[in-house]
Amino acid sequence: PLQVIIEGPSGAGKSTQTSLINGEYNVVMLDCAKILNDTSKTDTELGKKVKEAIVAGLAAVPDELVTEAVVSRLAMPDCMSEGWILSGCPRTPAQAEAILNYAVRPDAYIMLEVDEAVASERLKSAGKEGHDTDEKIAAKMRDFRQLTLPASEMFKEVYGEEVLVAFDGNRDAAEVHADIKAHLDGLISSETIRTRHMASLN
Repeated sequence: PLQVIIEGPSGAGKSTQTSLINGEYNVVMLDCAKILNDTSKTDTELGKKVKEAIVAGLAAVPDELVTEAVVSRLAMPDCMSEGWILSGCPRTPAQAEAILNYAVRPDAYIMLEVDEAVASERLKSAGKEGHDTDEKIAAKMRDFRQLTLPASEMFKEVYGEEVLVAFDGNRDAAEVHADIKAHLDGLISSETIRTRHMASLN
């Protein structure tokens, strides 16, 4: 089954591309914030810790709890049998290191690249950022460059340059998806994914 991480700054089109990939390949769609929210509702030690952190504010959820919740979700039967696409994690080098320690190996780590001006215009026109100012949007872009990009580079260092694939997210969503689909179709036809898929059926 196909296993994909997708990242990009706010306004890059992650939600759109995640939905399109889900529709094309019928993989499990995973969003880090939703995983944390779902985990917080479980009667487990991890669930209790995540709930406490969320009550304190989502940004306060420690990296180790984020990665433990995400990895636990990836190990569930639906993800094992159907494959998955994950967005929102890893956002920091610490999260990336923890996920790599769990030996999570995506077939593709998709990076959507977008100009700050394009992202800002999209966010404002969609009303997604609400009261966010240009300064706040710029700060999110800085966080992305300083934290999320280095996190993605760690996967390239461990699994090779071919795992991290960048796409120009400034373009129309359909054009971006066509390029992503061409890449993923090539991976699916490769021996690695076929072998793993056959192993999961046995």
